Amino acid sequence: MQAPKRMAAVAAATVVLAGVAGCASVGPATAPAGDPTPAPVATAAAGAAASGVLTATSPLPVDAYVAQFSASDGSLADVEAVNEEYRAAAAAFPLALPDGYAWPTETWLREGQCGAWQQGNGVAQAYFFWQAATANAAFADHIRGNDQAAAEHLDALEEGRSGPVAAMFVQDPGGGYVSQAIAPAREGGWTPLYAQDVQPFREAPAYAGVAARAGDLVDLGTEGFATEVGEQ
Repeated sequence: MQAPKRMAAVAAATVVLAGVAGCASVGPATAPAGDPTPAPVATAAAGAAASGVLTATSPLPVDAYVAQFSASDGSLADVEAVNEEYRAAAAAFPLALPDGYAWPTETWLREGQCGAWQQGNGVAQAYFFWQAATANAAFADHIRGNDQAAAEHLDALEEGRSGPVAAMFVQDPGGGYVSQAIAPAREGGWTPLYAQDVQPFREAPAYAGVAARAGDLVDLGTEGFATEVGEQ
């Protein structure tokens, strides 16, 4: 199997696992340029063992979702208000998560990360969770040698990134994410997508727990082995 190629880091055209304007924190740091190294997924997943997931979801059609959740002109009092908004958006999110994945009950955000929260931040968190989860599923299938499944995840990722749900939050003129992260992955160069989405996703404990339960914490050198929490 071809290892991820050494490539330049993705240009800063997007924000991963981040909210909308009004909060300076952008979440876990992305990896530097170069070949991916295994993220500390076992430790992160172990810390998420007790994390809950949403059990009741009712996805809306895309147009209805955008109409319902596009407002972003108010403010939210605290992180819990952001999480409440996120839970409502996640429960209605119109794009399907990869098989085996579920929505965590809270985002990675914590009190003290910034002083103000804009309405829409929690909705943005739902989109970026979906994006990073889909990228992680694609990378895991690539490592397992399941190129068809990886390609299907990349197709879903590109379609979602180019659609109206992403457009609620993402300013990405020219499709930089597609051309600089997804397109290289299709040719075997996974470093940009890994740095942009996969590693930050795995560094957020609750999110790593979701990936672990889906059997998708496989990484370089662990093909076919790291399928459950604590197996690495």
